[in-house]
Amino acid sequence: MKWYYESNGQPHGPVQETELRQLKDEGKLLEESLIWRRGMEDWAPLHTQSEFSNRPESLPEGAKRLPSLEKTPRETASEQRSGVAEDRPAGSALQELLETSAPSESEPTGLDPISIHPEWERVKEVGPLRAFTSSVGEILLEPGWTFRHLNPSGGWGLPLMFLLICEVVGNILMILAVRQLPLSVSPIVTLLRQALHLGNLDSEVFVVSVASSAFMLPLAIVVRAVILHAAMKLLCRSQQPFSTTFRALCYALGAGSLLWGIPLAAVSIAAAVGEPSAALSAFFLAASAIGAWSIFLVLNALARAHGVPLWRTTLAVLLPPLLAAFLAVVFFGSLAALA
Repeated sequence: MKWYYESNGQPHGPVQETELRQLKDEGKLLEESLIWRRGMEDWAPLHTQSEFSNRPESLPEGAKRLPSLEKTPRETASEQRSGVAEDRPAGSALQELLETSAPSESEPTGLDPISIHPEWERVKEVGPLRAFTSSVGEILLEPGWTFRHLNPSGGWGLPLMFLLICEVVGNILMILAVRQLPLSVSPIVTLLRQALHLGNLDSEVFVVSVASSAFMLPLAIVVRAVILHAAMKLLCRSQQPFSTTFRALCYALGAGSLLWGIPLAAVSIAAAVGEPSAALSAFFLAASAIGAWSIFLVLNALARAHGVPLWRTTLAVLLPPLLAAFLAVVFFGSLAALA
């Protein structure tokens, strides 16, 4: 079981239960130190978890007793003046104070699990390879949980770096998949190769092509995020900042681009079997599947990160391209009528 713990107001981890016990035994963690693991709704004091609690159930003899916290301060003061205040164990009173002062589920705690997901947000702590692979798995397999725990006001650098890495790898996978399609199968393969400029592609041109696409990516993602954020504000009435849209979009699109490994694997298997037509069918089926899943990732990411219903997010995402298509039809239709 992986645990995270709070120290000096910052989250640390993940660590094993034995390591957490060792930190507690060494005095680096106190009874009131906050800890968290997957499955818990919020951070909790160390002593509230049965695995680490060693508090005695009974109060030692002679322990100080406090008035009941179930009464209002005015009632307590009145009883104290009359000498009839109810005795109560100090430990019980402190426990009730913690419970009554604890924030509700809708209120942020100041140290929330959203600050540590996806794993790429802690790349300096866990290392780039582990953070990258864990983040890809979280986003692709658990998108709802991951983006619900995304820090909405984090920086731009880490998400953009994640997107750049994924896009470079994804473009390479896509090009390799298209290059494996036999030219004799269909004219569509020739059109695909021409669209990707794969006619006489040598290694130098390939590197320049991938690098140029990565160079233009930041501007493209910022423009796309601005349009989507405006739509989320107008149609979903989201109160989240622009960084929420930008960060969620970077992580969702980045992980989705890696799904090009599925068409590559499908085409490779079909080509190995010796069925050219099957290779083309496998390519388009796999490409359609990853396209649908990538759209779902973006919709789920924005809905969870902004805390709005999925249907509203779908409307906000689909409305801009539909509106642009409608305006294009009207514009070119008007030009044709004038001509």
